[in-house]
Amino acid sequence: MPKNGQITTYDDAGFPTDAINATPVLTGTAGSAVIKAGPGRLISALVTTAGTGTDNLTIYDNASAASGTILAVVAGGGTVGAVLNFSMPAVNGIYASNVASGPAVTLGWS
Repeated sequence: MPKNGQITTYDDAGFPTDAINATPVLTGTAGSAVIKAGPGRLISALVTTAGTGTDNLTIYDNASAASGTILAVVAGGGTVGAVLNFSMPAVNGIYASNVASGPAVTLGWS
């Protein structure tokens, strides 16, 4: 164990599961964003704006487009402040696709 008492755990692909980068995914306009352009792990989402109940934010295992394997769906109309834990491996990358009235979240990824 390190002298400072901090331990980093790793998944089976060698990515840290505790080290989280934070990326805001904003609402108000429809849009998509590359969260990570290579392999990694989608760890969590913090809901910062609920959005409309029927509109969802979809997160894909893709480095450049809203297609492929779906890693997670954050439902519109959720609770602000809710933390959703995923811990999903992304082989190709992490790509978020949102609609104009979808939820706003901050994604945690490694």
